[in-house]
Amino acid sequence: MPTRPPRRRLAVVDVDAGVGRGVALRVAAEADLEVVATTADARATAGVPLDAVVLSARRVDDAVLAALAKAARTHPGVPVVVVSLDDSAACPSEGSATAFVSMHDGDDALLAVLREVCDRRAGTPCGRC
Repeated sequence: MPTRPPRRRLAVVDVDAGVGRGVALRVAAEADLEVVATTADARATAGVPLDAVVLSARRVDDAVLAALAKAARTHPGVPVVVVSLDDSAACPSEGSATAFVSMHDGDDALLAVLREVCDRRAGTPCGRC
């Protein structure tokens, strides 16, 4: 019987209420990805082993930068991916994001980046930031 590869464990931090729900639903449909928590604050996932933290927001602003800092402090060494509806946004230069994905890039781009950062781990940008 073939063995299933281990699932990559993700927490979705919903910076703007409701945006993360769609991200979590899309990610949860993948056999190799598991959303272990959806929360408004990364600190709620302290102590939970994760392969990546996903910050979802309408646009990259001060709230995202604050959430990015919290995620980095709460989960040191874990990649943080910023997913935004604002496709004109650049990578958060003041934060420690591993990658940035515009929701306008589509599901395939989002899933590819999530898999890549989980596999490469934090501290190694994936070329999307």
